[in-house]
Amino acid sequence: MIHVIEVLKYPYASTYGTDSPDTVYTALEESAQKLFEKRRKELVEKGVRTNTLLKRGSPSDEILRASKGFDLIVMGSNGLGRFKRLLLGSVSNSVVQSSRVPVLIVRPE
Repeated sequence: MIHVIEVLKYPYASTYGTDSPDTVYTALEESAQKLFEKRRKELVEKGVRTNTLLKRGSPSDEILRASKGFDLIVMGSNGLGRFKRLLLGSVSNSVVQSSRVPVLIVRPE
C-alpha cells in the first residue's frame, strides 16, 4: 500500500490550526499511518501480507516509482460526480498512461 501526500507549490492554511506546511504534512502523515494500520489489520486477518509506503511528492510519479518490480497496480478512483464519472482522476489517468504494468482501477459505487 502506498499513500502519497502531494507537496503543493503554495501551501495552504490548515484546519489543524497552523499555517506551517511542515505541521500540516506531519498531521497528514500521522493520519495516513493510522489508516495504514487499520487496513493492514483487516488484510492480515484475511491472510494477505502487506507493506506500506508513505511518500511526499507527485502522487503519480511516486506511485510509478514504487511500482517497479510489481506485476500489477491496484488503485482507487474517487467518484467525481455524474459528468466526470466517465473520466479517471488526474492521478489515475497519469498512472494508467505511464505505467509499464497493468493498472486496475477500483471505483466506489
